[in-house]
Amino acid sequence: MSRAIRLSVAALGLLAAACGDDTAEDRQPAETCTTTLAPSADDQTAVQEAFIQAASGSTLCFSDGTYTFTDELSLTVPGITLRGVGDGAILDFAGQEAGANGINVTGDDFAVENLVIKNTPGDGIRVSNVDGVTFRKLRVSWDAGSVTENGAYAIYPVGCTNVLVEDCEVTGASDAGIYVGQSRSIVVRRNVAHGNVAGIEIENSTGAEVYENEAFDNTGGILVFNLPNLPAGMGERVLVRDNVVADNNRENFAPAGNIVAMVPPGTGLMILAADQTELKNNEVTGNDSAGVFVVSYQTVEQLGAGGAEDPDFDKYSSATWIHDNTFENNGSAAHAPLTAFRTTGADVIFDGWDDPDDETNALCVADNGATTFFNLRIGENKQTSLSSFSCTLDPLPPVSL
Repeated sequence: MSRAIRLSVAALGLLAAACGDDTAEDRQPAETCTTTLAPSADDQTAVQEAFIQAASGSTLCFSDGTYTFTDELSLTVPGITLRGVGDGAILDFAGQEAGANGINVTGDDFAVENLVIKNTPGDGIRVSNVDGVTFRKLRVSWDAGSVTENGAYAIYPVGCTNVLVEDCEVTGASDAGIYVGQSRSIVVRRNVAHGNVAGIEIENSTGAEVYENEAFDNTGGILVFNLPNLPAGMGERVLVRDNVVADNNRENFAPAGNIVAMVPPGTGLMILAADQTELKNNEVTGNDSAGVFVVSYQTVEQLGAGGAEDPDFDKYSSATWIHDNTFENNGSAAHAPLTAFRTTGADVIFDGWDDPDDETNALCVADNGATTFFNLRIGENKQTSLSSFSCTLDPLPPVSL
């Protein structure tokens, strides 16, 4: 089966799963619902009151239909599950007049599954400082398509521990479709991300495994970033494996000033100031600028990002190991801002910055078959040979939640 056909079949399969073709093992029976909600003349009041009155351990179920909201929904009670029980429970925030996001959650041991969330002015669903969060079989999107005015993130856990994002579909986010930031112990698997600026982003997080996802038609498919001046400090140990990262050539529609506004269209995977990142067994094809772009914060500063005044911030990407991937048809036409360095595209592009205080190899590239390469060597002659980067690093362990 060709890659393009496989992508279409997988996306349709995920859509069908989200719409009710689940196995008995995947879908909990309706009788497990503590409270069942249905669309009403005042969904805002009915749903928010159910969130407030729910006891810890409750499952709040949504029957089929479209629920409309005028304000953000807030959930603070721990141990709550939100579940769609039919083929199409749609939470539509197109009429939202107040509040920053669609659903805002701060209670531990939270799960949300089998819902459609649409048209939020901010993030689709934000979960903050929670231990134990599961996002399963969600579809989050904006009817306007891929436009700057959309919310920044579709799925957004931040400051969390034990995070699972699985079998979701996200499209239209003006920053990242699936974002996990400043968190620990993370699994992101079997999701489909398309039509976003960044399909999947792991930022300043430690201990993540990102696998069996499909990221296509984004500006950048999968990003692993460390940024300065964030409370969690530096993240590390991100394993990205067995993903399909294809044709991420969408024009960048992020708001000006956002760090992802600097991601070149045509980027498959991008590693920024990250430590201990392993990329293996990924299929990386048809990305115009680069299959993989490995950069340090000096480069984004050179492109106009704010300086990293944070004294604890390590600007360098260190211990990036790229091995046993399939690269094909990447780098055919590099886009700005990558073109500022007078380079053509390639399967792997490295900006050449190496941490003088770290003896670990900054970059190892091996066993990927025929691989085109560009070392930007900022301030020096650019290099196209991988010979000095043929090495191995210690494999990262899988993540157990």
